This record gives sequence, C-alpha cells and structure tokens, in this order.
Amino acid sequence: MTIVSSRRQTRPRSALALISLACLTLGAQAQDQAPETLQRVEVTGSHIKRLDSEGTTPVQVLRREDIARLGASTVQQLLSSLAGSTAALADNNNYYGNTEAPGASAVSLRYFGKQSTLVLLNFRRVAAFPLADFNEIFVNIDALPMDAIERVEILKTGGSALYGSDAVAGVINIITRKDFQGLSLKGNWGQTSSKGRFGDGTLSVGAGVGDLARDGFNVLSNLEYYKRELVQGWRHLLDEVNPQYRQVATGLGALSARSYPGNVNGQAVPGCETIVNKRCMSDPIEGGLIMPSSTRLNWLSTGTLRLNKDVDAFAELSLSRNQTEYLGDALTYSSSWGTWTWGDPSTDLPKSFTYRGLPAGHPLNPSNKEASFQYLFADSQPFHHVDAKQYRALGGLRGTWSGYDFELAAGALGGHAQRSQRQVFSDKGFVEVIGDYNAATLDASFFNKPGGYRIGQLNSPEVLAKLFPTFGYEGQTRQLFVDGRLSGELTQLPAGPLSFAAGFDVRRDSFTMTPTANLRTGELLGSGVSSADAARNFGAAFAELNVPLLKNLNLELAGRADKFQHFDAHFSPKVALRYQPTQQLLLRGTVETGFRAPNLAESADSNKYSWATGISDPRRCPAAQELADALEAQGQTQRADSVRAAECNTGIPKVTRNNPALKPETSLSATFGLVFEPFRGSRVALDWWRIQRKGEIGIKGLGDLLNEEGGLEPGLLLRGSLAQDPTFNAQEQAQYGVKVGHLKRVITQFGNQSRTQTSGLDVLARSEVALPQLGRFTLDLDGMVLLSQRYWNLERKGWGDNLVGRYGYSRLSLGLGAALQSGDWNNALRLSYRGGQSLQGDFYDSLWSVEGCADLKLSADQCQVKAYQRLDYHLAWSGFKNLELGLHVGNVLNRRPPVDFKQFGAYWGVVPQNLEDVMGRTFRISASYRFF
Repeated sequence: MTIVSSRRQTRPRSALALISLACLTLGAQAQDQAPETLQRVEVTGSHIKRLDSEGTTPVQVLRREDIARLGASTVQQLLSSLAGSTAALADNNNYYGNTEAPGASAVSLRYFGKQSTLVLLNFRRVAAFPLADFNEIFVNIDALPMDAIERVEILKTGGSALYGSDAVAGVINIITRKDFQGLSLKGNWGQTSSKGRFGDGTLSVGAGVGDLARDGFNVLSNLEYYKRELVQGWRHLLDEVNPQYRQVATGLGALSARSYPGNVNGQAVPGCETIVNKRCMSDPIEGGLIMPSSTRLNWLSTGTLRLNKDVDAFAELSLSRNQTEYLGDALTYSSSWGTWTWGDPSTDLPKSFTYRGLPAGHPLNPSNKEASFQYLFADSQPFHHVDAKQYRALGGLRGTWSGYDFELAAGALGGHAQRSQRQVFSDKGFVEVIGDYNAATLDASFFNKPGGYRIGQLNSPEVLAKLFPTFGYEGQTRQLFVDGRLSGELTQLPAGPLSFAAGFDVRRDSFTMTPTANLRTGELLGSGVSSADAARNFGAAFAELNVPLLKNLNLELAGRADKFQHFDAHFSPKVALRYQPTQQLLLRGTVETGFRAPNLAESADSNKYSWATGISDPRRCPAAQELADALEAQGQTQRADSVRAAECNTGIPKVTRNNPALKPETSLSATFGLVFEPFRGSRVALDWWRIQRKGEIGIKGLGDLLNEEGGLEPGLLLRGSLAQDPTFNAQEQAQYGVKVGHLKRVITQFGNQSRTQTSGLDVLARSEVALPQLGRFTLDLDGMVLLSQRYWNLERKGWGDNLVGRYGYSRLSLGLGAALQSGDWNNALRLSYRGGQSLQGDFYDSLWSVEGCADLKLSADQCQVKAYQRLDYHLAWSGFKNLELGLHVGNVLNRRPPVDFKQFGAYWGVVPQNLEDVMGRTFRISASYRFF
C-alpha cells in the first residue's frame, strides 16, 4: 500500500501494527520527513485523481525496490509471489499440463482463472496471446518487460464498473517508469544448487532523454533480453528427487523394454547396447524434458511532448518476441498396445490404428507367425516450438481543459504465434513407409519396405518426414481502439468537492487460429483439432462520482455500460463508502457487480474436434445388453462382445462449437475492511471479501447431453438410420424396442451453466522505522486467509463441499518480509508460507479420500500435502557511484517442498512435476550501472 504520486510521499506507506509496536517498545522511532506538495494522481480502482493513499477499495502496491527484493527475473515470477495469486499458467512447466497455449504465462487471482483477472499496462489493456487454451483467451505476461516497471498496483476486488469485462477477481496494473533521464545497463543470472542448473537471466538497457518540466519533452526506451536454459534428462537428477516418493513408486527410474533397436518376442535385436535378462532396455528418462528453453526480447518506448502549458502529447510502443522450445520424448511402440481410435474432422468418420508385431518372413522374426515387437523410434526427432510476437502502439493527448483533466488515445495492439511440433505418427505416412497395419495377415515387407523405414538403421530425412510430419497452429489477434476520459470537480459541497470521472472506450477485436492441413484431415494418430476465425466491435461508457457526505465520510458511485456486438448491453454498477473517524482509523466497504463477456472462441465462429471414447448410449445400451445376453446363451460370444462394445463402450466424434446465444458471466462481490495506523510510519489493512460468480461458461459432459437428448436443439446429436443399423437387425429392433439409430456424432456448445462462490480475508501491512546507528528497518506482510471455496455441481443441483483445506486450496497463504537499509547496504529476508491440504478434491473425489488413499497403500500422513515454507535472502550494495551489485539466495535453508503424491501420481509412478523438489537452493547475482 502506498501513496502514489509524482513526488515523494509525505509519510511512509503502510504498517504491520503488532511488530511495529514491538519496535516502539525497543525504542525505535519513526523518522519525520519534510512536508512536500503532492499532486493528485490516478490510482488503480478509480479514475478520479486523489491524494489519499487509501481509497474505498483495497489496492496493493509493489514498488521498484519491493520488486528487487523478491529476486524475480520475470513478471510471472513476480506475480506468482502474491498471496492472492493462484495457479494459472507458466510457460516453464505447461508442457506437462497439456495446455493448448504453450509458450505463454498467465496470472489468476483468487482461483477465478486467467480470464477473470484483468491485466493492464499503464491503465490500458494488453493484447491477448494469439493461441487459445481451448476456449480461454488471456494475456501473456511474459510479453511484459520486467526492468521497465516502476510499480505494480493490484486491485483486490472486481473492477468491471471502471474497466469492463474480465475484471471479476481483480485488476493487475503494471505501471512503467516515467520521465527517466540517463543511460543504464542491468543484468542478472540465476541458477540452482542442483545438477540441473535451471539457469535463467536477463540483460536490459534503459535510456531516457529530456526533462518534461524543463525541456518540454521526455523519451524513454527499455530493451530487455531474457534467456532460460533447457533442462532435460531426469536420469542425472534422479538422486535429487525426494526419497519419500520411492516409498510408493518402486519403479521410479526403471529401464524400459521399448528400446532401440528393440525386442522381438522378448529377445534383444542385435546391436543393442543394454541387455537385461536377454531383453534390450532403454532409459525412458534419460533425455526427457524437465524445463523448456526460452528466449524473449521485449522493447518498450514511451514519449511525452509538452504542446503548451495545458496539453501534452504522448505515445507508447511495445514489441515482444517470445520463443519457447519444448523437447518431446522419442516415440515408442509396442505391439501389445492394441488399437487406438480417433476421428477424421473432414468426414466425421472414425479412424483406428492397430499396433502390430513383425510379420513372418521379416529378417528379425525367426518364427513362422507374427512376433511381438517393442521399439523406440530414437530417430523420431520430436520437437515442440512456439514463436510468439506481440505489439501495442498508441498515442494521444492529455492535459487540462476548462479546469478539468482529460485524456484521449487511439491505438492498435495484437500478436501472431506459430506453434509447430513433431511428436506423433502420420497414419498415411505409416502405411507408406512401414506398411498396412489393418491386414489380417501382415505382408512380409511390414517394417521392411524398400525405401521405407528400417529398424535400427539410418533412415533418410524424407522417410522420417513422412512418418513424423510437422503439424501445429497459426494464431493471430488484432485490436483497434479509441478511448477517452474527463475528470475533475463538479461543484463544492459543504463537506468538500463533488468529483467525477467519465469516459468512453470503443474497440474492434479479431481472432484467428488456423491448424495445419494434416490436423484438419485427421491424418495424425489420435489428434483433435481447433480452429477459430472471428471478429466483433464493442463500445463502453462509464462514469464515477465521489460524493463527500461528511467531512470524514465519502460515497463513491460508479457504473459502466458495455455493448458487445451480438449481445445485449451490460451495466456494471458499484457503490462504496469510505469513513475515517480518526486520523489513525479508516473504514471502507464496497458492493459491485462484475462480468466477463464471452470471448471470440466461445461466442463467434470457432470449432473444436475430438474423438470421445467409452460412450454408453442410454437409449440403446439396455437393449444391447439384453441382446448380448441372449447371444451368449446361444454361444455367439464374439457377436455379444461386439454388440456391447458398439452401444455401451463406443467412440464417436465430438464437436465443440461456439454459441452465439451465450450470455456474459456475471459476479457480485462485496468487501468490508479497515485500515489502522497506530503511529506514523506503520499501517495495517484488513479486508474481508466475498465473490459469487454465476453463468460460468463451459460445456456439458457427453453423459449429460445424451440423457437430455429429447430437449436438445435439432442437429446437436446425430443418429444413423434404423434401416442401416450396424448393431440390430429389423427383427431385433422390434423385439428389444430399439426406436432410434446408432450414435454418429455429438455437437456440444458452450453454455452458461456453472457457479463459483468464494470468500476470504486479505491482510496487507507495512511498518517503517529508523533504528539508531543501524538504518531504516521495514516489515511487510501480504496474506490471504481463504474462508470458503465452493463450486456448483450440475448433477447434485447444489453447491459442492467447502474446499478450503482440500487439494489445491490452502487456508492461509502469506509472504512476510523484513528489510534493513543501512548506508550502502540493503539486506532483506522473506518468508513464504502456504497452509497444508488434504489430497481429496470435491465430494465426488473418492480416489483421494482417506479410504481411497488406503486402497493406494498411502498412509493418512501421506494422504495430505503439508504446509509449505520457504525463506529467501536478498543483499544489495551500492558503494560505488552509479553501480549496484546484488545477490539473491532463494530457499536459503534448502528445504524441499512438501511431498505431493497426488501430483506425483502415486499409483503409476512418474517423476515429480513440482520442479522445486529438485532445484534446491537458488542463487541470483545482479548488477546495474547508470552511465549518466
């Protein structure tokens, strides 16, 4: 919390009351500062400029020096340190998260997801990442320059009444440096104490010329380069893994028979390097991806030109390029895997791939029948590369007119991303270079075609390109905007000035995501496909009033009307009160609504195709069971199995389409809090909050759709003709009451169908005292107590369990920092804490209940994630003119994160996905030099 102004504040910023009182007992005294004139400035949460450091809504502020003490080298690392920040998306681990938007990071507040936290740059929106994560379109915070940040303001409540769509859980406003003069160079590099290194670093150059007040202009430019090393191969890190995981995963690190050059009938193929019990073995974790490499180049330039004493012209340009490389695992093959089924989006027909062995007559098969075969395609050369470019350019005028402050701006923002990978078989290519796997008797040339793929031999790039073709997506976003606002005092009331702000916002959005041709035709084994091509216009008008009811009581009213093309206008109101009975105590409260408009992947032209398996048709499965039982009684076991599989365990194409009839997600939020300043230099803020969101956009499960078939719109569920029924003949249809044809395809649409309810308590505190002969001592506390977290369950038609203390929902999260500025030295400690959790999710999660854990051979102690604690240390020295050196030690005590058997996968045994488990203590060195 802070007083944000263009000049030095007249008093320190916030408080940790109890600790500060203890400091007083020890004789510490806060230093008085000479009073200076403050300018009214805009603070996130209100368009009305003010002097007060605390408004009606809670706003957390991270200053430049606060950010430095965190030791973060990226915006993602910075924002993930917030107590209210909850898991969203990080580009350094989302390869294993099965995201459809790799190469990007996102932020989420209060568990509401990356689409319900609005991210601003200098009070304006940032371009969306050009690839959607299924239906989620979000801001990629990796495209924001770290070193250009002056401060970050976090609005801890909804902001739709001021900022419009997406500001449901809060607003994060990243504010860059202004009026900087000189030339500076800054760099940092960090790595861990483990064998993996996990190195990353940043090099940035900042330059600024002109003093706005003296010269009438200022131009500032910041260029930042970020590099993260690739980390691969769990084998060399296996001894760094917490040994507790071995208690439940005895196969951790075991060798695999899916090897190179393979096994035929359980015997090693000649040329194998590692043979165990006559079988050729490979190390499946030798070269696997642990952390992807990344290179980023972010450039931000701002300029201001004073046209006259009342008006300034301003411009801003930002460009970014992020390249992320995810190295996939080499493809494996086993003839015991049976048949894999998927669909062809171009025909809606099923496709299947059957893993076959080596035929009789193959050089590696000495038997006279098809032999089992296990193999590692060591030459498959898998890769997954994402190249994303984003931009934002704007310009405008700001100043005063007839005593009112105004600002007008126009601009363009957008981005382009290319996602390309090679990871799976081409069905067509497999037949061409290996052979026809559907033949009842394999041809002797299977896996031995002239000019085709040869086992354990050097294969040409042309053959490999046919067998493992490149595929992916191209995404693009664009937005044009014009906005403006006016603010000032309307009149003077007995208790003070009646202040207002009003403005407008007009935009044009477009989003396209285009798959490669081999995805559109279902050529790739097991693949689905997504596409989008949509655009829309929208406009908004907003207004805000600050009404002084009494000298120490203010009423704040705000409202915003947003009109999106094809949707009714949506109005978001806000009512807030600020009451300050004494200089030391402030009471505040808000009630407001929020909303998230359906994005272009949900409401406009988009299509997602996949193949759903294990489907039981409720209108035909009971009849199929009866028929199968009768067939078994007649000895027709094979047909009986076929009938059951066709109607009770089948696969069908599943198409998820946009829904033009969607309505916005809406929310109702309330806060009530107090800010207490026991003495000068100390402040503590406690704010209770509650948010309920309804009409959440999602899709129904196939089971629900099939059960509701009679009430669905025509065309959403396609059935075949009874006259051409593949399961029941005409006599059987009559005998067993079959009146509808077999399932051929189901179309799902996004709908407003769920709700979320959450509440909690935020604690923000700061204390600054001067310690004689030591320097300035600062204590900071950022904490969140989660009181309730519930999700609506469609099947139950009611709320699920309160998930506080369940998996993923800690009751208490906090960061406690202490810093001592003494001459040229700055020392800081920070404790991060997150409360423990059980492994169980909501009421339906029986697998990870206490009983479920027992079935998995986990004890009650293992069926929980214990509390997380981490201590970091930061040291900075500025003993030479214009030079500052820094050292940040993360996880000083070298403590492991708590064991998480659910994330680890106790019942199948894989390497841990929490990389902190093998990182250990981290070190980051930094240096900055200002040339002039």
